[in-house]
Amino acid sequence: MSRARTVVRGSGIAVACAMVAASAFLYNLRLVQGGRSTSLALIFASSSEVLANKSYVSRAGGAHVIAWRSGRFDVDLHGWGTGPVVENCFADVVDVLAQIPSRSIFVYLDMRRGIGSSPRAVSAAFQFLRENGHRLTRVALIGPPPIVAFMKMVARVAHQDSVSFFSDPAEAESLLPAEMVRHRKKKRS
Repeated sequence: MSRARTVVRGSGIAVACAMVAASAFLYNLRLVQGGRSTSLALIFASSSEVLANKSYVSRAGGAHVIAWRSGRFDVDLHGWGTGPVVENCFADVVDVLAQIPSRSIFVYLDMRRGIGSSPRAVSAAFQFLRENGHRLTRVALIGPPPIVAFMKMVARVAHQDSVSFFSDPAEAESLLPAEMVRHRKKKRS
């Protein structure tokens, strides 16, 4: 596939949660049921570096967010983003951002399995960006052409910069700091 890269003002985490997708592993699993959505909270008790490892799940889709004290966020999405799930995700992301001393936030946002989001989810994303978008230093977003096109519009309307769009994960990783790329390669092994 050819490289689809555009730099606009960016909101990786915002739309990450807006598209919401799930996967979960490791220990200290806590299941919280609320309304139609379920949140799986996974915490690395032995690691002071990882601040959060959480999945947000509904019948339609979900998101998995891992955040490190260094300011790195890995976000994987699938399915359809619903309002309650996205709002819960953003509330947690705001709490995590308050714990990160670094002013540099780097986001690796994998939206290849996303299909869309509800108007309420998009509204939550815009609210998050208005209040917290200034913290995002670099966002590498990977997705299929329709999602990339929508996300370019979101970034433009939200007046965000530093979002780069890709169709190939390897090209997206080239944009991120070396420490972040090393971690992602270990994770895949």
